[in-house]
Amino acid sequence: MSAVLARHRLTLRTAVATAALAGALLTPAVAFAADGQSGTDTHCTATQTIPSAFGGWTVDLTNSLSAGPQAVLKDDKGKTMSTVDRAHPEDLANGLKIKNADTTSPLFLDRSQGDPAPWRQTPFPALPKGCLGTGTGSGSGTGTGSGSSAGTGTVTVIGKCTVMRTIPSRFGGWTVDLTNSLRKGPKAVLRDSKGKAVSTVDRNRPEDTVNGLKIEKAYSTAPLFLDNNQGGDSPWRTTPFPKLPKNCLNTGTGTGTGTTRTTTATQTKVVPTGAVAAGAEGTGSSQNTTLLVGGTVLAAGGVIGLGHVVRRRRAGV
Repeated sequence: MSAVLARHRLTLRTAVATAALAGALLTPAVAFAADGQSGTDTHCTATQTIPSAFGGWTVDLTNSLSAGPQAVLKDDKGKTMSTVDRAHPEDLANGLKIKNADTTSPLFLDRSQGDPAPWRQTPFPALPKGCLGTGTGSGSGTGTGSGSSAGTGTVTVIGKCTVMRTIPSRFGGWTVDLTNSLRKGPKAVLRDSKGKAVSTVDRNRPEDTVNGLKIEKAYSTAPLFLDNNQGGDSPWRTTPFPKLPKNCLNTGTGTGTGTTRTTTATQTKVVPTGAVAAGAEGTGSSQNTTLLVGGTVLAAGGVIGLGHVVRRRRAGV
């Protein structure tokens, strides 16, 4: 292979790798499909974009069963100007508020002026019906057939939108604490006759087949607890988790327009692979330096461009 050809090939590989690295640095995320029943809550998330109270700006409204509501104010260039959510429900400087943030039907309020200007009120997009389903299972005994229930014990409110009930376990003398939380979801704790926790299942770990514990519809407001004390093909007993208080499942009011979509996708950051690996492979220290510097220059160029947009916007205001 001639020296000229080798240099051309090295230059091409470095250029491709540099572009890929820059794209990885500047691209925030890509989406991939996920089934809502596979252990994630992506099925229970809905988004909607509406016009902002500021002319030409927009607001992205997201309603998630586990993460709660989020509103992102964007300017006419698509740049994020402010975000409000459960943890930070107000930004009065930008005229943004969230009401009923700890319910399944939160409300977004915005305005373009200060007091005493009225607030515009818009419901967040409704969660899919499957996230607000009704649990099944009935009965008052400790039946052994599928669909039988452990009965209705005393339901205790242990926090805002969190309730707990203790039922007899399928193991004689043992109990199960069933907790249902709007934020954290369902949790079942199996305890022995002395009250010691033997096993726990929740959204992150919905099954313990060794101890015969399962949770179904973990990402809904009406999850189901299943237990079994024999294993194999023996039937599972089904018990609904205690119902959330009504004020946690209220219906939002107000009007608003926009495009609503339900998402079944989750997000993941792009990892520089492929071309980057190919460009760096088999090169010396000088070529690696060129690759990293080239990527840094392209990424810096993108940041500088964003800075220019911000300065121009501020100058216009």
